[in-house]
Amino acid sequence: MKVLKLSDKVYAQSLSRWHGSYEEGFPQREQYLFEQMKSCCDFQFFRHGVLDTLERVREAQDDLLHTFVFGDEEYDVVIFDNPLSALILPDRKKIKGHPKIVWDVCDWYERMFKCEFGNEALRTEKYYLLKMGMEKASRIATKIVAQGPEILSWVQKSWKVTKDVLVLPNGYDETYCYPKQLPIGGHCSIPLVPKADEKLVCFAGKLGLWYKGILRVAKAVEKMVGYSLLVVGEGPLRKSLEGRKKIICIGRVPKEVVADCVNYADVCVMPVDDDSPIATTEYMACGKPVVHLGKKISWLVQDGINGCLIDDVDNLKEWTSSISFVYQRKEIIGESNLKRVKHMNLSWQELSQKFVDFLSKESASNLVGL
Repeated sequence: MKVLKLSDKVYAQSLSRWHGSYEEGFPQREQYLFEQMKSCCDFQFFRHGVLDTLERVREAQDDLLHTFVFGDEEYDVVIFDNPLSALILPDRKKIKGHPKIVWDVCDWYERMFKCEFGNEALRTEKYYLLKMGMEKASRIATKIVAQGPEILSWVQKSWKVTKDVLVLPNGYDETYCYPKQLPIGGHCSIPLVPKADEKLVCFAGKLGLWYKGILRVAKAVEKMVGYSLLVVGEGPLRKSLEGRKKIICIGRVPKEVVADCVNYADVCVMPVDDDSPIATTEYMACGKPVVHLGKKISWLVQDGINGCLIDDVDNLKEWTSSISFVYQRKEIIGESNLKRVKHMNLSWQELSQKFVDFLSKESASNLVGL
């Protein structure tokens, strides 16, 4: 299967305030899925720059047309995840071979935009382009893949989508995301770990504004006796966390070391109301209890069984009581989480096969996935 993937040079750079650390951030959904699919798919990539003006959209469109669309290559599938990428894609009938066009809806694009740029940006050309992109993406896509049931519901309600759809959540790599017994008092791959008698809360992810709830988690942990917070990742929020007594920032580390950090922790947190953060699935695959903001993740994290769901990001008491609750039950919850991710077939190895099967089918009458 020949696949052309359209995307930003760095994922979501058109939807974010740029920070240098994003150049080499955490691996994204594309990288995990395509790594598993490369034995049966031949991938080509078109990476465009920031699409924040009509002029830049036209330049990227011309580049795409001359590089791929009117060339000798024929593709079976064209995939994009950022709706702004849809703006540079011509009608399917104008593309040689008339490939299937797939929108992989892997973010809450409008929410992310507002979080990054504020409500004042809703009257800008950039926001107008985003709205145009989402409308065009929903119209030209012959298949839609969504990272979770809540995002799929949003797409279907917003644009009355009735075409072939697949819920394909974010997963974990079973080659390194599994429970490990690490030495008490530290591990050679994890710098700056706390004392052996400290209870450790871990967050792993990009420290961008989308995850600004980590600042509230940090404040909550600082109020807890005997607890420290390990923050794994880079981004503009790091400067607000470094140097604080109970907060340990280790920056970006290889993905295998992220799993070691998670395994070394007692409790893991996700301070964003999203329905399928990659880190959440990885936490559970390592057998860790999760304290998660919001109810969008409830299809995976059952409140009181797989961890706790937080209603209000600013409620420090809710964070502290939930962290304490899951810590006291960490073995039972950890076992439940291991069983849950395996039962739901959430390894990237299994998810990629679902993706290939869906791309290969000409049509599907019902919702596929969860």
